[in-house]
Amino acid sequence: MVHDNYTPHGYRTVTPYLTVKDAEKMIRFLKTVFDAEELNRSTNAEGRMVHAEVRIGDAIVEISEGTDRLLPVRLRPACFLLPKAEEYKRC
Repeated sequence: MVHDNYTPHGYRTVTPYLTVKDAEKMIRFLKTVFDAEELNRSTNAEGRMVHAEVRIGDAIVEISEGTDRLLPVRLRPACFLLPKAEEYKRC
């Protein structure tokens, strides 16, 4: 893969950004099921998560908590796991 000057190091050409109802719960789920590594998180003065990044395998996923202006989005991610894979069992 050719690396350009505008894609941050470690990111792919397309990086998922999830805006969810409960960002903390989503991160716990990703850690439990996919052994995600939390890279960073930012919260506002009220404690709402405005941005976080986790690494799953070789991919980075960005996450934020929805607001009245930026509503949470329903997700239907495609996960390609073997039925006996540990991630599948934890799911």
